[in-house]
Amino acid sequence: MIADLPPDPAMHAWPLPYEERLESRPSARIDLVVVHCTELPDLATAREYGERELHASGTGNSGHH
Repeated sequence: MIADLPPDPAMHAWPLPYEERLESRPSARIDLVVVHCTELPDLATAREYGERELHASGTGNSGHH
């Protein structure tokens, strides 16, 4: 017997404020997904760090290429 699986978690679209400045890429070009782990105390603090615009391109820490 297969155990019942938990329901899928709720997904929320919460793009960073500089998302429109990141280079657009077709889905077919994406060949790697990086899952980050942070040691910040909570999601709000992690979000604050991610929203900082630190690079000349006008993106923040989360603007991976």
